[in-house]
Formats: sequence, C-alpha cells, structure tokens
Amino acid sequence: MAAPERVEIEVGGKLYNISTIKIPYFASYLDFQCHSGQTSKKHDEIPFFEAAYQSAERGLRHCFRNSGPEITAYHTLCNTLDFALTHSVDDLSTLLSRTSSQARDTTK
Repeated sequence: MAAPERVEIEVGGKLYNISTIKIPYFASYLDFQCHSGQTSKKHDEIPFFEAAYQSAERGLRHCFRNSGPEITAYHTLCNTLDFALTHSVDDLSTLLSRTSSQARDTTK
C-alpha cells in the first residue's frame, strides 16, 4: 500500500501535516508501520525536526536562518536534513557556501 501524499503524524508530541513526497522518510515509516500491523501515526522526537519541516515546506533557506549560532546545532540539523529530506548534497553545499560568503561580506 502506497503512503498518501500528505499525512498527519505526531513527531515528538507535535502534530504535523507532512508531505510524504517532500519528506520521503515518512512514506517508508508509514509503509513499515502498515506491514508490521501498527496503526499509530506517532514518531519519537527527531532533533531539529521543526526546522527540517519548515525547510521542506518553505525552502532550505528558512531552516538555517532560524537556527542558532552553535556549530554543533548546525551539524545536528544537517544530519536531520540528510536523514529525512530529499535535498541533494549539492543543494546543501551551495546553500552553505552562499551563507558563508554572505557572512564574510557583512563582516567587512
């Protein structure tokens, strides 16, 4: 059974209306749930999922603009994006290089 295009699922206690096309991890997750006889549409907390969700819905730029200044937070956020989203490494690398260039330009 194929996952619906959008599904309401609780992630870490918060309800989201998720596109299984933009966040394909959940299509696989729901397929596994179905095949294992589980009907719950709940998922444990995923680090920085809110930012990843906003990235899928509004674009990658938004998740980095709303992130804190901690480098470890960026690392965790990138791992979540890699885990859950379909953004290519090239897109992420391009965004990071632009962000770095803009930061350097503003410090001059």
